Amino acid sequence: MVRRIFEMYADGASPRSIAAALNEEGIPSPGSSWKRAQRRSGGWLASAIHGDPSRGTGILNNPRYVGRVVWGRSKWTRSASDSSVRPMKIAPKPLHEAEEERLRIRLA
Repeated sequence: MVRRIFEMYADGASPRSIAAALNEEGIPSPGSSWKRAQRRSGGWLASAIHGDPSRGTGILNNPRYVGRVVWGRSKWTRSASDSSVRPMKIAPKPLHEAEEERLRIRLA
């Protein structure tokens, strides 16, 4: 599915149109099968495909698909006053990065 998303994007489709096509085909979105008290029904969103380049989120901006594995990009810390509050902070520098050429997405 990831390779197909990259191919659609390389052919000129926008993240929004890719999401619409995947929803139309009934392909489950990321996290749709997680066990939750309430099931998500929205399907694919353009943000799941494009994401945030500065954070490396989304399928198209995930460093893993260019052959780079990164650990420790963010840190979740609990609040001292309320332990249910867990703000995420972007690390200034990842803890570890490794090149993993076998993970690189190659389009024909």
